[in-house]
Formats: sequence, structure tokens, C-alpha cells
Amino acid sequence: MPTEPLDIEPVVSDDEAVARAMKFKLIDPFPDIPPALLSSADVEDYARVTAMLFPFYPDDESLKSASYEARPGRKFVRWDEDGNRIEMEVQRDGTYELPPNSISFMQIEPKIRLPDYIAIRFNLRITHVHRGLLLGTGPLIDPGFSGDPLIPLHNLTSESYPIRGSEGLIWIEFTKTAPALVTKADPPYARRAVFRSIQGRKTDRGIDYYFQRANEGRPIRSSIPLAIKDAATKAEAAAVSAKNAAVSAGEAAGSVTKMGLIYGGISILAALTVIIALVVGLHQYFVQIQANVQTTQSLASSITIDAEQAKADAARAIADEQVLKRDLDLARVQIEDLRSQIGNVTRELERIRQPAPPPLGPSKR
Repeated sequence: MPTEPLDIEPVVSDDEAVARAMKFKLIDPFPDIPPALLSSADVEDYARVTAMLFPFYPDDESLKSASYEARPGRKFVRWDEDGNRIEMEVQRDGTYELPPNSISFMQIEPKIRLPDYIAIRFNLRITHVHRGLLLGTGPLIDPGFSGDPLIPLHNLTSESYPIRGSEGLIWIEFTKTAPALVTKADPPYARRAVFRSIQGRKTDRGIDYYFQRANEGRPIRSSIPLAIKDAATKAEAAAVSAKNAAVSAGEAAGSVTKMGLIYGGISILAALTVIIALVVGLHQYFVQIQANVQTTQSLASSITIDAEQAKADAARAIADEQVLKRDLDLARVQIEDLRSQIGNVTRELERIRQPAPPPLGPSKR
């Protein structure tokens, strides 16, 4: 008689999850599932039996046809403009701000304990992508990994972006591999889950649907063009201030001369007053162009670094050329010496090959 499949309930605590993950680290409870990208039913059954994610919520909001949605959890970390580290415990009812043009890091709620035959990738929830966030390419997490991955979130927009602890953060996809050392469970475990098709409300939508859902139709703008526009505005204002300061300085000089001719000793006080006004005007001018100067310095620093790198590469190339030249010179000397030795040997061979002279006979008297 065929053996009935084994059945097992999902874990309800982290301690149980640790024990379950260790048990199935090298035992595949569903050997009939082929190595491939797992469907929602496959993911749900593997999570129930192996506790590869804990906590795990097998509901229609968390499971898609071939992926599972994870919420934020554990830690949120970022650095402010002064380099101060900001770190918080993620709460389900909390909200965490991603400043404009910044990078923040967030962990996810479930603890990951992968068996040696399942790898995962994750990507940002599409709503966050439509709002202007960037995760980058979804990294591969190898089979057997255990821990809390750190999710880098790039806010490239011109507005602060709030992340709620109760909303989905990433979608995880699972791929079964075929390692040689994994044991197939015999008998296998019972399947419970059913496949979840994509919801009809998410298909055949126009472009405005996604923008409305992501940001209620409000503009989603990059922070870079705004920064450039602000720098240009400040540069124009600085030029106007400089022109006004020059005009004020000319008028002030004329006033000082006139007052010196008319009022004598009072001219010193008037001149001081005008100079103070000129200093205030110049101060405002320098404050206005300070941001542009900082931007220019940053660009110059980047160019300097590239130039220094190029200079170092050129120096290494010159040094390599000199070493090569020395090696070639040494090789030429060795070749000339070898030619000389070959010439000596050749001459010795020619001498040996010459016939010996005939012996001299007895002399006649």
C-alpha cells in the first residue's frame, strides 16, 4: 500500500521556527516540486513546513502568483546631512521618513532561514517604484542563508517620503535549486496550498491608474532638476547683488567726497555710515553665492580626484615602460654575448675540420 503523505502545522513561535528550519535544512519535504521559480502554492507549503520565513502570512494580500510581500520590521537606519546616524526600531504603527535625495536602510519583518535548496530575490513594491523610490537590482540571497537582509531605499524625488510600518515594502520571489546533498523526504509531506492567480483589478490598467494609486495624481519629480534650477536662480540673484553693490559703492564714494567738501569734520561719520551699508550689501551678496561656491567646490573635488587617478596611472605606465626598456637592454647584451660565444665555437669547429699537415720525411744529405 502507498504510504500516506505526512502532514504538519505551521510554527507559532520563533523558537519553533529555528528547530523546524534546522530539521529541513537538508531534507526536501516536497521532492516532486521541480527546481524552478516557485508558485504561490509552492511558497506557502514550503513556508508552512520549513519555516523559511517567520512570521509568514498566507493570505491573498501577501501572496501573489509567484511572490510574497514582506512588510518593514526590526531596524530603520539613515544618516542626516551632518553625518549623524539615525536608528529606530520599526513599529507596525510607526512612520519613517525618507528625506529628499537620500539613502535609507530598512529591514523586513520576517526572519529568513533558507534551506539549502531554495534561493530568493527581492524587489521593491511597485507602488513605491511609481512614487520615485529606487531599490536597484534585486540581490540574490543564496540557499542556506539565515538572517535579516538590509534593504537600501533611494529617495530620488524632491519630497520627503514616508514609509509606514504596516504597508508592504518588498516582494520576494523563491527559486528551488537541485543540490546533490539534499535528501528527499520519504514519504513526502502533504500539500495544502492552492495557486493564487493575479487579481483582475491589477491588469489592463492605464498609466494614470498607477500614478493615482501611488501618489493620488500629484506630481512625482526628481530632486536633481530642482537643485539645478535653484542653483541657477541663486547665481542670477548673486549677479544682481554684485551689480547693485558696485553701484552703491560708486554712489557712496561720490557722497563721501561731496560731504567732505561741504561738511568737513562730519564727513568722516557719513563715510563710515556708507561703508557699513556697503559691507552689509557685500555680505548679502556672498551669502547668496555661497551655495553655488560649495557646489563648484564639490565638482572641482571630483575632477581633482579623477585627475590624480589619471596622473597615478600615467606614472605607473611610465615606470612599466622604463622596466621594460631595461629588460630589453639586458636582453640585447645577453644576445650579443651569445653571438660572440657562437662565433668562437664556430671558429673552433672550422679549425678542427682542417686536415692535418703531412709528416715530414727524413732529410737527404
